[in-house]
Amino acid sequence: MSAGDYARASRGEISVSDRCISRVADFFEVRPEELLTGAVDFRGVAIRKGRGRKELPEAYSVAAFGKRRTTITSFDYIQERFGWKVRAELLRRFDLNEAILSDFTAPINMQFMTDVAEFLRRRHLLSYSEFFRMGAHSPVGNRATLIGVSLSAARSLRETYEMLFDGLIRHFEQNTKYTIERLDDQGCTIEVISYPYVAEALGVRHLGNQSLCQLKAGFLASVPLYQDLPLAHVDETSCVHRGDATCRYELTFSELPSGGSTQLDH
Repeated sequence: MSAGDYARASRGEISVSDRCISRVADFFEVRPEELLTGAVDFRGVAIRKGRGRKELPEAYSVAAFGKRRTTITSFDYIQERFGWKVRAELLRRFDLNEAILSDFTAPINMQFMTDVAEFLRRRHLLSYSEFFRMGAHSPVGNRATLIGVSLSAARSLRETYEMLFDGLIRHFEQNTKYTIERLDDQGCTIEVISYPYVAEALGVRHLGNQSLCQLKAGFLASVPLYQDLPLAHVDETSCVHRGDATCRYELTFSELPSGGSTQLDH
């Protein structure tokens, strides 16, 4: 099939022969009926046929104190917001296969998302508010997991934050220490500090960058979604990447029902 015929077939102007469908199905290792019904597992095809490493290189496997949970939900957000081509471009840029994004619990270090964020800032001019939205996407991917079910079962929003940062956070990462300095019905203050031994292993003074601090702000703001409440409003009042001693987030809770403002215009 020529490029012109493909374009006409895509517009429905000409039919595609059974032989052509069979050859395409053989190439992608799917059944012809899956092509005809649109039931192709394109992610599975990308894993089987895509290029790139299926194991993390040493640069992203050393000091791997994080889980791929946030990485996966971030890539899902990128695809939903910017399309599959940007997701595929990122994987090509880092010479990785889609298989890397298969296991929520597999280890990965924080340098990977740091480099991803830097690339997105340079190549696609992503704003800090976009990284906030990326972090706030976390419950979409985690709601049906054991963590999401546990957070949804909490009896109050205060209990949800306590449950997350007193124990469940280790299922996301163990790169940084989270300390709840204040927590009441109106909001909370959370201090975040990199563990020195992780930063030292990666050869940096502080983990991440300002983009990841905004991703983390979105993650912190999204916790009320597990209770069917809107996002919390978040202000990062201090940041190590702006020269402060710690990163500190001030959260204000809303009592609006989930159909109200989600405050995604952070």
